[in-house]
Amino acid sequence: FLFELQAFGSRAMKALLDAPEIRDVPETDSAPATVLRETVRLADLKAPTRDDGCELIQDRFLCRGGSLLFIGPTGAGKSAFAMQAAILWGIGKPCFGLRPTAPLSSLYVQAENDPGDLYEIRQGIYIGLELFAEQVRTAGANVRVATVNDSVGDDFLGCVLRPLLAAHHPDLLILDPLLAYLGGDVTRQDVTSNFVRSGLQPAIAEAGCGLVLVH
Repeated sequence: FLFELQAFGSRAMKALLDAPEIRDVPETDSAPATVLRETVRLADLKAPTRDDGCELIQDRFLCRGGSLLFIGPTGAGKSAFAMQAAILWGIGKPCFGLRPTAPLSSLYVQAENDPGDLYEIRQGIYIGLELFAEQVRTAGANVRVATVNDSVGDDFLGCVLRPLLAAHHPDLLILDPLLAYLGGDVTRQDVTSNFVRSGLQPAIAEAGCGLVLVH
């Protein structure tokens, strides 16, 4: 075993020594532009305040430009939870202890429920929570639903999601579920990072909303 290891090491070293010289590759027009990122001194950081408009869920649990990941297995009721959260936050009420700073408007983009399903989920929540008529009207006005079943990946982000955010200016974007819109293998870090970090994050930052991502 030692002999084989030494022989392999000798061959590998010879291959490196015999390899042609690797020269620097000149920059081309397609090279990414250099961007100097903004920095802030630690001493200049300011305490957040309630009136700065950034906080959506109290105690800074969720702020504008931030995201909340809601995970559960198939059939556990994630969509019903997302709808109930949107309704309660829409009337300024807490949902399972998560307290909104004010009545919040939500854009609920979903792919798994037809209009009949959505109606039954909504009515079940209204009845179960025993909402007053005025609360039902407020929730109905503050929660908008978009069913998108024909777009994924960059096409979804650029051609569907950004126009919806620009048209409705919600406080919250609820995306249900991630796998319906990712458009790739969720186990691959490059695919997930491209969609979430390079796509979703800039979109919610530009729209000034928070994100609830269902997965």
